[in-house]
This record gives sequence, structure tokens and C-alpha cells, in this order.
Amino acid sequence: MREIEAGGVDVIIVFGAALAADGSPGPALLRRIEHAVALWQAGRGRWLLCSGGLVAGTRSEAAVMAGCARAAGVPAQCIVEEDCARNTWQNAQFSAALLRRHGWRTALLVTERYHLPRARLACRLNGLPVVAVSGPGHPPGRGRGRRLALALREGLACGMMLMRAAAAILRRNGAESRQAAGD
Repeated sequence: MREIEAGGVDVIIVFGAALAADGSPGPALLRRIEHAVALWQAGRGRWLLCSGGLVAGTRSEAAVMAGCARAAGVPAQCIVEEDCARNTWQNAQFSAALLRRHGWRTALLVTERYHLPRARLACRLNGLPVVAVSGPGHPPGRGRGRRLALALREGLACGMMLMRAAAAILRRNGAESRQAAGD
């Protein structure tokens, strides 16, 4: 993790992960929220932003993470839930909007170590001021083959995310051009 100044950051953002079939936190989500809570308890951030929407089931990833954080001792008034994001791009997009709304200027991003490069890119492209990143290690009991599979998955997902971002920019620029021509 890149070191941050002594006072920490305004907010620790933790990106969601899949829930188990019964709606309980899955292993990746547990690793992420436990890591984020440990950072919060160590004074590395003032707020905890849980980002993750309803993908399947009846509870959002953000609600599950917030419940875990409260159970670990983080006061409810220090937790903000972003419960609409359904993917990494939206995690960054919707979290950036919340940072602007709250006036927060610095953030520490928490996700799995293998996911950090793509998550950080999504943050940068969405103007999310991440000053440091942190993540738990690789999933336990996983060998070189699993790490390679995760790297390939992330590479493909990053390419797809960049194509979607480029398409959104082109649509926005086209709409602005049409609007300017109509003026």
C-alpha cells in the first residue's frame, strides 16, 4: 500500500464482491470489509464507504458490508452505503459522486489485490481522488494457475471497461455536438 499522510484520508472506499447464495458475505467480500475495517480502526480514514448494489438476492453488497462493519465496531454514523453499483466501473462512478456530495477530497481504495489495477483505473477515469490503495492478499489456498486465471480475467474485464468508457465519452461528445449545432 502506498503510504498516506499521518492523519489518514477522508474516506476508505471498499468495493463490493459477490454474496453467497444465501445472501451472506462471500469470502472475497469478507476479506475486503475486514481489511477496510482494520484500516478504519487504525485511523487511516474518517469514513467508510461501502460500494456495491443488488446483484442477486434481496440485500445489496453495500448493506451486507455495512452490517459487517457495524458488527466489528464501526459506528453507523461513520458508514456510508452506495447501493446501486453493479460492477467496478459503477463502483468508481457512484463513489465519485458521493465524494463530491460530501466534500471529501482524499480516499483510500480497498479491494482484492488482483483487482486493484482495474479498480484504480476506473477511479482515475471517473475523477475519484484515490491517494492510496490497499487490499488483502491473494485468496488463500490458490496456486499459480489460479493467479494466472485471475490475471486473464482482469485483463479482459479491463479491456471491456475501457471500451464502455470510450463509448460513453463518444456518446456524450456526440450529444454535446448535436446540442451545440441546434443552438
